[in-house]
Amino acid sequence: MPINVAVIGKRNQAARHIEFIKKQRDARLAAVYCPGKAEAAGLPLTDDFDDVLRADAVIVASPTPTHAHYLSRLKAYRGYILLEKPAVSFKEEEKIFLDWSDDLKSRTRVNFNLLFSKLTASMTEAIASGRLGRLAAFDVHASHGLAFKPGYPDSWRSRAETSLGVMENVGVHYTHLALALFGGIAQSRTDMMWLAKRQGPPDTGVFHLTMDNDLRVRIRLSYAAPYCSRWFLLGTDGFWEYDGKEARLCAPRETLDKKGRFGAPPIVKRVKLDYALAWMESLQMAQKEFFSVAASRGRFDREEFKLSLRAMDPVFQAKRDLQVSGGPRS
Repeated sequence: MPINVAVIGKRNQAARHIEFIKKQRDARLAAVYCPGKAEAAGLPLTDDFDDVLRADAVIVASPTPTHAHYLSRLKAYRGYILLEKPAVSFKEEEKIFLDWSDDLKSRTRVNFNLLFSKLTASMTEAIASGRLGRLAAFDVHASHGLAFKPGYPDSWRSRAETSLGVMENVGVHYTHLALALFGGIAQSRTDMMWLAKRQGPPDTGVFHLTMDNDLRVRIRLSYAAPYCSRWFLLGTDGFWEYDGKEARLCAPRETLDKKGRFGAPPIVKRVKLDYALAWMESLQMAQKEFFSVAASRGRFDREEFKLSLRAMDPVFQAKRDLQVSGGPRS
């Protein structure tokens, strides 16, 4: 029997969740919570929060600044919660979870669907193969031109008082990925700037992370550049790279020409992966896995929940740095 699901929110990520729910066999869309109850054809809209509380599972996919409000109202909830990343906008808001029971935390997952991506699986497989040797550096370039769109200045993503813009909305995916794959973060530093010359949070920036194992991670992000998704993982024996369309594992280090000079290592394995398609598939897989746990009345790993909160620590630090400095350089 399918579980009844309520979604908080109806646009953007919420809309994607709603479309995927319609395709699931083990889930039924019972309610879409929308204060003000604006009309939307074919959706079970409600402005009664009791309809949310009656559902077997809730997906919180409203704008991040609203999360704290809804999480406070869900503290006595008996079902399962899929909470879109990041959990909250400010460090102080994490105090909400002090009022949550351990059991509720074990029924809650913060959705970092990048972990369910075939792209992440390809990189993880490359690490496990041993062909990379000791890992030295991981670099990410992720960008698109949202800051140049006419509606951006009026969106919640561009409100400096609540959001760090691309550094928060996109960056937290990658800080979480770094934690999940490489362990704890020993040091974090951030560069931020405006390139679109608009008010609001920085539209471009870099997270510089030093991991506990001494691996260096650089996450370069922008809402003011062409669409791009590039990953590069360097090891002592080889490297793994992704250009938005294809992932390649290249090794070994000792690749020499006839004169004994180092040359580019050959491609050991290549996988065709369109980033946009892989991302959408990962969201669907994350949702499906969540419903599977909810339907079986299972529990999520409590350490996973803690890791999801720690992913925002570099963002919180960047927000503090921004307040001290008075703003990013342009």
